[in-house]
Amino acid sequence: MNIKDYREKELKMFVLACILLFVSLTQSFLLNDVVVLEVFIKILNTSIISSSIYLMSFVADSLLTSQFKENLIYIFGLYTKPGSEIFTKIEENNNDNRISTKKALKYYKKIYEDMPNADKNKKDYQNSCWYSIYSNYRNVKMIEISHRDFLLCRDIFCMTFILIVNVNYKLTKIRNQS
Repeated sequence: MNIKDYREKELKMFVLACILLFVSLTQSFLLNDVVVLEVFIKILNTSIISSSIYLMSFVADSLLTSQFKENLIYIFGLYTKPGSEIFTKIEENNNDNRISTKKALKYYKKIYEDMPNADKNKKDYQNSCWYSIYSNYRNVKMIEISHRDFLLCRDIFCMTFILIVNVNYKLTKIRNQS
């Protein structure tokens, strides 16, 4: 399974839906007032524009590094990755009744013993440990699907950001011309 196969389906449909929404909000297609040829030309123009925007967003998605996307999602460090706090959360305030804090502390005793005290080092250490655990199970279907869904949501978020910036730029440019 290609973990990023959503690019062929969901991401394309999301971008096209955003384009069509934008077009429908900015243009009116009233058949009573327009000749069929003019409607056809507008639809053709819309198709060309939407295809171009989709291609540009696909290229932008490919050019944006995973690190940049991660920074954008976690608002450049304002929020942390879940793996960066998992062991601290289990130890300090485990509200998940599916996890026994006592068993987790015992099972991951070595991780808790080796955990640094400094906050930044502690977060990096926890994330590294969590990634090691994840790596052992990454090919389990449920884990693979969850990771794929996370990547899809991450890329949709980034595409939304790019589209909003692009549409805002274009609208500002149109307003300044009038």
